[in-house]
Order: sequence, then structure tokens, then C-alpha cells
Amino acid sequence: MNKVLLAINGVLVIAVGYLFYKVGGANQTSESGIEKSSSSKNQVVIENKNVPVTGKIAYINIDQINEKSLFVLDMVKKLEKTKTAIEASLESLSLKYEEKVKDYQSSASAGIMPESELAVKAKDIQSIERDAQSKRVQMDNLGLELNEKNNAFKAEIKRLINEKYSGKFDYVLTYSENVPLIVYGNPAFDITEEVIGQINENYKGRKLEAKSK
Repeated sequence: MNKVLLAINGVLVIAVGYLFYKVGGANQTSESGIEKSSSSKNQVVIENKNVPVTGKIAYINIDQINEKSLFVLDMVKKLEKTKTAIEASLESLSLKYEEKVKDYQSSASAGIMPESELAVKAKDIQSIERDAQSKRVQMDNLGLELNEKNNAFKAEIKRLINEKYSGKFDYVLTYSENVPLIVYGNPAFDITEEVIGQINENYKGRKLEAKSK
């Protein structure tokens, strides 16, 4: 049981890191099969090769998008709530497990409890271990869900840029403190706020549409 709980605590640490995941900094996770599968579903293909040359370049700040996107804020809030609930359940299971083990050991050492009753106590302990394993699966699923949502969000940003800025700029670059592809960028070429506004407008529209169904 202790090994199971240690493994689960490790997953919890990973989940905390996931909550601060940056859209522009997924180089490591992109190597996993899950990442490749999700990214292939959301891949953006540009077919139009007749876009006029503008001689203009713009960039978007991925850090600001993560801080101001309503989708990201809602996602983090939801995952924090779920993570807190799992942590509380694990804490309760850990305390219960310790109590059950002590009770079983005490009863077994006394040698006066029937084997049938000891077997029941042993089953209770096994049940707690299964519950703990179930919580670990939930945490794993939480990480997978976040990974999928991030892939979909990145794909949405790509689609938005292609739809709204094709013909306006030759290149739209990204900037992040974690992955600083741009060492310096003239603020005049920063279209981040405009992109954030469009992302949030689209997200609000989807939420209203979902509520109306």
C-alpha cells in the first residue's frame, strides 16, 4: 500500500506541473504516442498557396495567452478542483489504511480472533488498496485529458491565425519565456491582445452554444 501511495503522490506532483503547462513548451510530451495521436487529429493544413506577399511579420506572446485565455483559466480551475478532491481522498485512504493494518496486526498477534474475522479485516485492507489504485487511474486520466485539451487549444490558435491573418502577414511567430524563439520583438508587431480577444470570443460562443442545447 505504501508503494502505491508513493506512486500516486508522484503522479500528483506531475499533475501540478501539468497545470502550469505552456502551449509553446510541449517539446518533451510531443514525443509520446498520445501526443502524436492527438496532434495528428488537430493538424492544421494550409492549402492556399496564392496568398499575397505583405512584407510584414507579427508575433504572439504564448505566456500572455495562457494567462488571459478564458479556456485555459477554466481548464486550470477545473483540474485544480479535481486534483484537490483526489488528494483529499488519498489522505483519507492513507489514514484508514494505517488504522486497518494496525487493527489487523493487533488482532492477529493476540491469537484470539477467529480466522474468518481476520479474513474479513484482510479484505477491508485489500479494498482500500484497490481504491487507492483507482485514484491513481483517475490522476492518470486527468493528465491525459489535459494533454488532449492542450493539443486542441494549440490547433485552435493555428486555425485562428490562418483564418484571421492570412494575407496580412507573411509570418506570425510565437514568443514564450520558456521557449524564447524571439530575443527581441518590436511591440508594434505584437498582435497578442487581438488574438486573445478572438480566442475568448470564440470560447464564449461555444459555451453559449453548449448551454442552449
